[in-house]
Amino acid sequence: MRPRDTRGFTLIELLVVIAIIAILAAILFPVFAQAREKARQATCLSNVKQIATSYFMYAQDYDQRYTQNRYADGANHYTWKLAILPYVKNLAVFRCPSNAYNKIPGPKDILSVWVEGKDGVPRSYAMNGATLHDGMNDSELQAPSETILMCEARYGYPDVYPSDQSWSSFKYSYDWNPRPKDDIGVMQTHSSLSNYAMFDGHAKTMKPTYTLTGRDMTFWLNSLDKPQTIKDLVKWKQARLAELLAHKEYQ
Repeated sequence: MRPRDTRGFTLIELLVVIAIIAILAAILFPVFAQAREKARQATCLSNVKQIATSYFMYAQDYDQRYTQNRYADGANHYTWKLAILPYVKNLAVFRCPSNAYNKIPGPKDILSVWVEGKDGVPRSYAMNGATLHDGMNDSELQAPSETILMCEARYGYPDVYPSDQSWSSFKYSYDWNPRPKDDIGVMQTHSSLSNYAMFDGHAKTMKPTYTLTGRDMTFWLNSLDKPQTIKDLVKWKQARLAELLAHKEYQ
């Protein structure tokens, strides 16, 4: 009777197997990460659609008047998020799964209490302040399908408002103060793309820079005199594009 061969793997064979596993992991892990981010982007896009629908329901109940960015009623402050919350009914819709700053602000955040009041709504989305900062009537819209209603956002302010002013939102990141050189910008992205809702109700995914270059008036502006006055549109677009590209995320 022949003895059983009990020889195990040699060191070289083990190293070869480990090397193969490492190569497969290096190939597959990025694929898995991309698939996960794609799923999160889809969830975020669904959130954007639902919030936009609720925004339109609010406008229908208020004579086709869109809510402004925030309100001050005596000592009480609140934003458009709280205004449309009865139509949303689910706080989870306000939270993008990819946004690392999507928490509900705490009571110890003094600036949050001043800006966001007691909304108690997660951060992830902001209205387009370059069109809606002061609110507006539906009849004022010139190109609903080509004008942004809301976008993704990291910071606590209720609107993203590209402007010639020192507080132009494109200079911000996640903080209350401008961070014009930060790697990440104010708008959350998913593999370089971000989600937007338009005034005709559809949602689309674009690169943040394309919101400035994809249309003559940009996707941010409804007019050149309200709520801000823009005398040189080309110069304005160039300045806003430079603000975006200062963030590595948008390059």
